[in-house]
Amino acid sequence: MKSISKSPNFFIIGAPKCGTTSLSFWLSSHPNIFMSQPKEPYFFSEDIHSIRAANSLDEYLKLFQEATDNHVAIGEASTTYLRSFTAVPNILEAFPQSVFIVCLRNPIEMLASVHAQLFRGGVETEQSIEKAWQLQVLRSRGQQIPAFCPEPKELQYGKACLLGQQVKRLLDKVPRDRILFVFLEDLRSNPRQEYLKILSFLNTVDDGRQDFCAMNQRSEPKFQFITRILGTLNHMKNSLGIKKAFGLGAVIGKVNTQRITKPEKYNQEFLADLQEYFNDDIKTLSNLTNRDLSEWLLI
Repeated sequence: MKSISKSPNFFIIGAPKCGTTSLSFWLSSHPNIFMSQPKEPYFFSEDIHSIRAANSLDEYLKLFQEATDNHVAIGEASTTYLRSFTAVPNILEAFPQSVFIVCLRNPIEMLASVHAQLFRGGVETEQSIEKAWQLQVLRSRGQQIPAFCPEPKELQYGKACLLGQQVKRLLDKVPRDRILFVFLEDLRSNPRQEYLKILSFLNTVDDGRQDFCAMNQRSEPKFQFITRILGTLNHMKNSLGIKKAFGLGAVIGKVNTQRITKPEKYNQEFLADLQEYFNDDIKTLSNLTNRDLSEWLLI
């Protein structure tokens, strides 16, 4: 794969909380791979409200202007792209020969991590994941949306975690040999092997990397009132159209964050509801990726 005019030629398109941040970090230090800054430009998912890093294709391409002739693979990692209806068509229109990396995990586990991230960021105000799940119908009607939630679609947890549907939509547009599926459990159990598989997919050589630290792990705020203050300030900044990050909020947010080390424990009734909801989608994903995912229904 050869880069043309320092344009991106690969995209890590999601799903969120499936190892995309770790993978992007690992690849960014490879001498023949260039990753955009910021990691998630959100440029092509026009149907999902996000703070986009560019307002035009010319501005977007400036995110890659530091790439050199040594960079064989040039990419970015916006986790909204997989669930977006517009992102992949927009990418293919701009860069027809692009290849895609899709990170996947058990949707029932993904649900807990997505909820925790939104709660940590102040977008979600309901601490109980079960109550947040139950609120989806009301929120789809525009009711009980948290004050500082910029995109109510983010609170539709069920749709966000229907990975089978999303992968099917991707495969309807992109040939199978231009897609690499990466499962989070594989990244955790044998990161070196998965890393080499990804390098091969990107036509790059092994750089000998042995350190595979996990990034952006599941966490929660120590004090919710601090999260709400930061959410208010971030909402004001976004309303004013300020894209520059000043860093203070990130520092405070980091201090106010604590890791969640134990997996989410659902009560049996709620777990049964989730398994019923995701059952057919997991079967779809299993068929599309040629991987046995039956254990995902045996939590």
